Amino acid sequence: MREWLQKLNDPARDPYERRYRLFSLLGITLIALWTAVVSFVDYNPLRFVFLAGILLVYIPTMIITLKTGRIQIGAGLSAIIAVYIMTPFLFFYDGGITAGVFNYAAASLVFIMMTMSGRFRTVMIVSDVVVIIACFALSYHYPTWVNPLGREASYVDAAISLLATLVVTGTAILFQLYMFRQERDILKEQQNKVADLNRSQNNFFSSMSHEIRTPINTIIGMNELILRDKTVSKEIAQDAEAIQGASRMLLALINDILDMSKIESGNMDIVEVTYDVSQLLLEVVGMIRDRAKEKGLAFNLDVDPSIPVMLCGDELRIKQVLVNL
Repeated sequence: MREWLQKLNDPARDPYERRYRLFSLLGITLIALWTAVVSFVDYNPLRFVFLAGILLVYIPTMIITLKTGRIQIGAGLSAIIAVYIMTPFLFFYDGGITAGVFNYAAASLVFIMMTMSGRFRTVMIVSDVVVIIACFALSYHYPTWVNPLGREASYVDAAISLLATLVVTGTAILFQLYMFRQERDILKEQQNKVADLNRSQNNFFSSMSHEIRTPINTIIGMNELILRDKTVSKEIAQDAEAIQGASRMLLALINDILDMSKIESGNMDIVEVTYDVSQLLLEVVGMIRDRAKEKGLAFNLDVDPSIPVMLCGDELRIKQVLVNL
């Protein structure tokens, strides 16, 4: 029972399984209670054997359903037994409209709605209504088919069935509200975790912003000293220019990555500036040339002389495109 209650209370489990656990146990308890009370007031061997047989079918069905996890099949089988077997038998054998079988039909309807899904649920709901209407019609046209109950048994049966229906309906409402509250609490907890994660992420990026920019700025500054030194060789100067261009591009990319507003919006702003085309191309070549040389590839640059010396656009994005190509 402790394990049963733990699984019933576990919000991680399938909601149909949780509802099936609750209403199957509740239904078996009510049938057993009804069998005992009605048999005490008006014992009838056939009714007793029938209800005992229903219990002997329901209990293994419930156990097998929960063991295999096939909730919809188990719930459907239980609904078929309740609608097509229990309702007609109890109606005609237990006093027809003078007894409480319609209350049990209503309880069956609640069970179907709470534990089943899809088209089969609709079929069983319609079937429940059709069976009730058919029982009414047949008892009206063929009253001799109905086995009358004594006055005392009819009152007891009606009272128990009404109480059972109220218990099932009330339990269904309360349990559904309980599940909604659980889901709300879980959602609130998840929202708090997301908020904490966002705060941690923002703190991380804020701290990393300084840690990453500082060494890059140092590289740019030290490399600037090399570029200003007129005594260095042409080859060193070219390498320094390549380092300078790559470092600036890296710094700009780092700035974009660390800009949380751009990450959250999913956009990167296009910043238009006037830039030197030859300087842009030299910086891209400086980044690619050594990699091509390591792979034994020839890297040649052919610039159309009609391209203007100065252009307007986002220099960083154009570099990114060229490097990626």
